[in-house]
Amino acid sequence: VPNVGANLVTITDAGMLIEFYKVSSFNGTTATSMLTDSYFVPTPVGRTPTIVNGGYVLNGTTGADYLWGLGGNDTLIGGRGNDTLVAGNQHNLFVFA
Repeated sequence: VPNVGANLVTITDAGMLIEFYKVSSFNGTTATSMLTDSYFVPTPVGRTPTIVNGGYVLNGTTGADYLWGLGGNDTLIGGRGNDTLVAGNQHNLFVFA
């Protein structure tokens, strides 16, 4: 079995779900995946991530805010906390507020 895996990130208004998968079996042509762990980061109270112009927009709070975008145009408008924007290869914007 190859020592490889993948992560799947799903973002909804409720928060961000990160799932970790590994290859459980491999017959030479087909790999079978197995969920090994998952982690959920809830959306901060009073905030809602929205999809705008093909990307995600998150208005930050006074705490630490994280936006992990994919291939869209992602925007994080940070608050007073330690904020992180991890985004794909598009036109991404981090606003210091």
